[in-house]
Amino acid sequence: MIEWASRETEEGYSPKTVFAHGTRVRTMVNVLLDHERSANPLDWTVEDARVLHRHWTDKGLMSETKKGYMYTFRAFADECGNPEPSKFKFRWGQNLKTDPQWLTLQEAIRILHSPMTPLQDMGIRGMLRMGRRRGEMIRALTDHMHPDASNPYMDVIGKGGRTHRMPFADGFDRSLGKYLDYRIGYLTENLNDHVAQAEAIRDLMICNSKGRIGGFDIVDAAAYDYRIVAKLSMDLGMHITNHACRRTFGRELYYTGGLDIVTIQQYYNHVHTDQTVRYIGADMRRMADGIKRLPF
Repeated sequence: MIEWASRETEEGYSPKTVFAHGTRVRTMVNVLLDHERSANPLDWTVEDARVLHRHWTDKGLMSETKKGYMYTFRAFADECGNPEPSKFKFRWGQNLKTDPQWLTLQEAIRILHSPMTPLQDMGIRGMLRMGRRRGEMIRALTDHMHPDASNPYMDVIGKGGRTHRMPFADGFDRSLGKYLDYRIGYLTENLNDHVAQAEAIRDLMICNSKGRIGGFDIVDAAAYDYRIVAKLSMDLGMHITNHACRRTFGRELYYTGGLDIVTIQQYYNHVHTDQTVRYIGADMRRMADGIKRLPF
């Protein structure tokens, strides 16, 4: 597995992708061992793929998540010279489950009106009010923010290094101003009032992790999750995830704001509108409301 990860790094995969593949392989090996199957990729067969698929289905994993696991399973076996798992064929099914992936409008409003630290406020508003990924917020630099432009915007570095400009949401400039004041105070205090050192740190989202002052780790973002989303989830007694905030942004733009798919696609920086449609998803409540409008 280490050799495979090393080769992926050489081939240009990001450290985050390599980390994700390694984590998936370890998880799958543990599942196979629990089902008394071999941990050796040279021994894996179609039946092992079937065992994993049943396990993921029983656990209620979403279709996209199962696809990611299966891609890693097949790729790892292929790299080891075993093409057998790739022969396993099955239907993924439609991904219409709504509750875990989106916040309701009432939940989103409650979150935005809840007491938050300046760091939480910046992270939550970036994801929920501007549709940014966790990784995009972690990669953001202070230089990427342009609050003084005639139309304030943020330079966004997305997946694969794709960049685009994202207009500020209403009030985001005020939240940014408050956060930047907090940020410089936090840095100078933790760097013993060394202003020059504080100004040299360009990361927008900053923390003190194990004595290291600076931006969050893009590969292992557990600290970001804990300080921003997990802490707020505990305080509010509700389940919140980074991606649920991002998905809810587009969902409400479409259903509540009436914005067209192509514009929402540009906000998300998606390559295809097909992906944007999956982000918006099916809403059973709105589907029921639509049926009531039938004229017959």
